[in-house]
Amino acid sequence: MRLLKLSISCFRGFGPGTTEIAFGPDLTLFYGPNGFGKTSLAEAIEWLFYGTTLRRKRGETFSKLEYVGSLANVHGDGTSEVSAHVLWQGREIKLSRQMDANEAQVTLVDGRPADFASIGLVPPEAAYPVVAQHALQMFVHQKPKERRDAICEALGLEDLIRFKAALESARSSFQKTPPAQVLHARAAIGKLHGELRRIPSLAQLADRWSRTVPAVEPEADTAALIAAANQLSGATHADALLALATLRETRQAVSAAVFNLPAIACAENHSELVVALSAAVAGLADGLEQLGNAIADLAAAVAAAYATDQLRFWDLGLRIAPTGDTCPMCEAETLGATRRAELHERIATGGAVLEAQRAVGANSAIVVARARDVSNAFAAVGSLALNSDGDRAALSILLPEHRGEVAAFLNAHDSLGVERQAFEALIAEITQSAKDATQDVGRAVAFPTLLAAVRGGRRHLLERASEVEGALHAYDGALQAVLPLLESKVAEDAMVAAIDAVGKALRDVDRLIVLGRYEALLRESQALVRDVEAEIQRKQSELLGTRGQEIKHLHDLLHPNADVGFDAMEPATDNMKLHARSFAKRMPAAATLSQCQLNCLGLAIWLMRATTPSSPFSFVVLDDPVQAMDDSHTEAFIASVIPHLLDERGKQVIVLSHAKALTERLRLLHFDRSISHYQFDQYTVSGPVLIEQDRLKRMLQEIKLYAKGNSSYREVAVDRLRVLIEALVRELYHRKTGRATPVTLDRATASDLLAVFTTTPDTTPNEHAGLRDTVAFCDPAHHAQVGYSTPQQSQIQPHVDRVETLLKKYHLLS
Repeated sequence: MRLLKLSISCFRGFGPGTTEIAFGPDLTLFYGPNGFGKTSLAEAIEWLFYGTTLRRKRGETFSKLEYVGSLANVHGDGTSEVSAHVLWQGREIKLSRQMDANEAQVTLVDGRPADFASIGLVPPEAAYPVVAQHALQMFVHQKPKERRDAICEALGLEDLIRFKAALESARSSFQKTPPAQVLHARAAIGKLHGELRRIPSLAQLADRWSRTVPAVEPEADTAALIAAANQLSGATHADALLALATLRETRQAVSAAVFNLPAIACAENHSELVVALSAAVAGLADGLEQLGNAIADLAAAVAAAYATDQLRFWDLGLRIAPTGDTCPMCEAETLGATRRAELHERIATGGAVLEAQRAVGANSAIVVARARDVSNAFAAVGSLALNSDGDRAALSILLPEHRGEVAAFLNAHDSLGVERQAFEALIAEITQSAKDATQDVGRAVAFPTLLAAVRGGRRHLLERASEVEGALHAYDGALQAVLPLLESKVAEDAMVAAIDAVGKALRDVDRLIVLGRYEALLRESQALVRDVEAEIQRKQSELLGTRGQEIKHLHDLLHPNADVGFDAMEPATDNMKLHARSFAKRMPAAATLSQCQLNCLGLAIWLMRATTPSSPFSFVVLDDPVQAMDDSHTEAFIASVIPHLLDERGKQVIVLSHAKALTERLRLLHFDRSISHYQFDQYTVSGPVLIEQDRLKRMLQEIKLYAKGNSSYREVAVDRLRVLIEALVRELYHRKTGRATPVTLDRATASDLLAVFTTTPDTTPNEHAGLRDTVAFCDPAHHAQVGYSTPQQSQIQPHVDRVETLLKKYHLLS
């Protein structure tokens, strides 16, 4: 594919209206200062074929929000379009991409909606034809894995890279978010290790199961559990179900009432936990007091100020229109200096309301957090509750001779339960009151209710906390009377506990199988990831033997015979090492090469990508390719890289540069090719103003026009004719000899350049004499002679015709 014409409307720097550009078959040059829209033009081509730009894709990895809408021109009507007439598979086709204000895109082929794939065009990432200025060092200054992926993409391995990434992502998701069956199995297995640890033969198994993620060995663990069951029951089963059935029978024979001590026992640091609860309550009470004060302050501020919404409205308006008399809301000239001062004074007066609202919000958040702290502190004390009525009955059965102690304990237990329920409800009410305060800061009518709820909540909190603390002390005292008695009874039933522990584990044998298969899948998928990585590295090594040499060749074109520069790329696991050499000694490229050398390396990598043999594109777009390059490297780019792309690669080359000397050198060096040359002349609200450069032709047209004018214009025509002769001689000499005129003649006049003209190959004596006569006619020295008068058009025209004849003869006019 080659580009014939391009039209851009409302895209990036190109505003309303349509900018049209015709490309040369071989070389198209654009010159313009920075900020005049060169990159916008390059990105227009990029967006047309890929639907996005590298800058947009990279930017969205940092902030999608910041880059929303960045492709459309801000002065446009909401519809962006880029179209190109291209030569594709032997015929001219018009390709277009349009985008609406919501960034919905549609592609068109010859004016009809169609995917580009419908004509066989699927733009590959591996053959990116646009070398963006901001992307030259993208490969170099990246994380190792990102660099490896980018190089692989450039080498055409993106399918393997994406497959590996998808595989790793799926495996990571499978590992971080296991299926529900796995989570249930882990939870069930994880609960068993405490009881199993008491059985000596299962101690190691219990240690593995006690890990955050239980480590199971399904076959070995099942065999160990069956052996433990047989030991407890005296049987010799090899099957888990049979062992479990016999274990149930054994339990019935030895079972006795078992009481759940942990449910009612206080923690060893019970006293410390109660102190921590008291401290949390004090913190919450202080927070409620501060919140009540903040609400009271807000009520007072509101009473003395304008409505909050009005203050915010004024403040927003003044920030939207910081200067001028136009109101941003009604668009009338009502925002004079006096009015501004009045609004600022009102906002300042109302600042207390805004500050008071913020204070209420901040204190509300503190109360909610401290209420959570109280709940957590209370939960840390423990539930301290019997599980069922059966436990209550069991308590009396186990301790029939201690009915008084049991009754006292049950009374303390029930009282604590009542206090706990009331206290938890109160904390919930306090939390809701704090949230209500945040929501109602703008409703003055709600302030009295809010204030009453907050202050009442604080009072009830202190009262209820005192009662809870008393209930906890009473419970602890009553518990100490019965706990030793219960512990001695439960110790008598250790056999039952062991039977129950093994029985529960045997019932969960199926869960062991689930966990075992899950771990096996993780191992298998990890092995597959390694296999894919090995294949990637194999293909990398294979391709770097060819395409890597292309990069080296391109880099060497920019660094001919250099002792220090890029050497090679070396693939590794999730990495791509870039090696440089310094007098035959290797060193890391990214850390040691100069900015210029790194730019040359980046350019070489991008050009390798753009010249991929399988690419559907026969053009390369180079956006400011010589940035940070010195004169010698720039000259190497001009003299070696561009001819390489044009001749050896057969590419249509499009160069955009802020360096006028670069485009001029390229134009002169390739004068015998078909070239288009543009200048970004200025940048307006409507976008760049591009002028196609045909300097000699334009100067000739201007001279003809001035020659028809009054005396002043005819003076200009004669002077411009002299300048045209100077340009003619320089251009013709370069084309005929392949060299620019000597540096000593850089400031030479037309008279000085006559000697150059007479030595220019193929010029004739008649032409020498004719041009000498015209130069004399234009000599400024004559204009000061006595009796000199401005020539008439009839006198000027023969000299204009003479010069035009030379221009046409030597093909200096397109």
